[in-house]
Amino acid sequence: MPRAEKPLAPDGSALTAFAAGLRALRENAGNPSYRELARRAHFSATTLSDAAGGRRLPSLAVTLAYVRACDGDAGEWERRWRATAAELTTPAPAEATAPYRGLDAYDREDAGLFFGRDRLVDTLVAAVAAHRCVVVTGPSGAGKTSLLRAGLLPRLSGAVVFTTAGERLPEGDALVVVDQCEELFAPGRDDDRARFAAALRTGGPRVVLAVRADFADRCAELAGPRETPARVEVGPMTADELRQAITAPAARARCLVETPLLTTAVALAHGRPGALPWLSHALLETWRRRSGTRLTLAGFQAAGEFGGPAAGAAEAVFDALGPPGRAVARDLFRRLADPGEGARAVSADELDDTPLAAGVVERFVRARVLVRDAHRLRPAHETLLGAWPRLAAWLEEDGAGRRTHRELTQAAATWRRHHRDPSLLLRGAHLAAVRAWARHPRHLTVHERAYLDASTAAETRPRRRGWLAALLAALCVLSAAAGLGGQPVCGPVALPRADRCPDLCRPAAAAPAPDNAEALDLG
Repeated sequence: MPRAEKPLAPDGSALTAFAAGLRALRENAGNPSYRELARRAHFSATTLSDAAGGRRLPSLAVTLAYVRACDGDAGEWERRWRATAAELTTPAPAEATAPYRGLDAYDREDAGLFFGRDRLVDTLVAAVAAHRCVVVTGPSGAGKTSLLRAGLLPRLSGAVVFTTAGERLPEGDALVVVDQCEELFAPGRDDDRARFAAALRTGGPRVVLAVRADFADRCAELAGPRETPARVEVGPMTADELRQAITAPAARARCLVETPLLTTAVALAHGRPGALPWLSHALLETWRRRSGTRLTLAGFQAAGEFGGPAAGAAEAVFDALGPPGRAVARDLFRRLADPGEGARAVSADELDDTPLAAGVVERFVRARVLVRDAHRLRPAHETLLGAWPRLAAWLEEDGAGRRTHRELTQAAATWRRHHRDPSLLLRGAHLAAVRAWARHPRHLTVHERAYLDASTAAETRPRRRGWLAALLAALCVLSAAAGLGGQPVCGPVALPRADRCPDLCRPAAAAPAPDNAEALDLG
């Protein structure tokens, strides 16, 4: 017989009540062994037994697996889990200093909490020592500002001036670090850009230019043809760097990051540079919900992980848009989700390049909801798809139509890449299906509309030629009948080929009988 569980301490705590509820659920399910529950839940028997042990709050995933294995109500238990997690969190003392910066960039005074970028800082310091101009580039949200402020500046000696794009560059030997250089390429900044380029090309101070990846080449051109700037790429952290960035700041605050939390956080952020701000935000909220000195997976999940805060930021941006901007946002996010495949990246040629569309994209990028690199736009994290209720509702609408739209988008992009090759146009049943879908109100980009119009025009040209040939054939018959002097026609009449019909425009008596003729029986 299975070994009996240890009795729970009658302390009346929320944790004990939660464990007792799980035990009661198992008892109502017939008291299956934990080995049997493990087979049903796909978690180990030890993990499931610990969930009802009352020593710590299990993760949400383990809780729901336990509940489903006992035929319980998963929705009810998820609400119960979140309420218990909220009750178990310990508010941070007012005087305590948080070890994470959340969505804010790390600054010079935060250098003691800036971990995981030592290798990249070394590379940047070496580039600055060897070159008069260095371009630091990477996707939005990759941590360029934190790298410069908390990584580079504390490692440099001498005068350093940190500024933003458009401000006048100081003269002298100071190193000038310019953040967010992409702002120089905004509409109406031509004079600022020209003045900035002139300062770089006339032998001004040494500079480090931080710029988003999609503007890196244009920013490098500001230095002029005489000098090629060094380039330092800010990419995703490795798994080891992420572990250091998570655990080292907590250790400075005399806290411990539990292994399940560390494993989960690294898995969510690895390979996704745009997820770093949300990782820092989630860790800050987890620290605020810590259990004593421990940062737990339960606290991380109670904070919403990455998806919950990102969804809140997305909804705030959407609410601030007017009706035209909201229509653009709806189309944009529907494009960022592949039917049945989760989040995807879209290239620039899949999007409208109107000022309205560009402004909507920029708002979501600045809110760190979307990430833009040199060529593509993508969600900061795929958990946004399930965490943002508005987006989930959009994605539930017309799944088949979204697949049709996706196919049209891909075909139009291929057509443009191949210089509008006519052989790549839609035809036949495929074109008919797309046209039927497009009869309803749809948002098509200029490129998609041009491709669909070209396909439609190409499809109708053969029909017009067929109608013209039939019309010419009829004219030929009438002309031949007129040549008979109006006499009744009783029998076959020679019908010239369509390309010889102009000959019949001559007087009937002069019209030669063609050698290559078809017989038309008029009855």
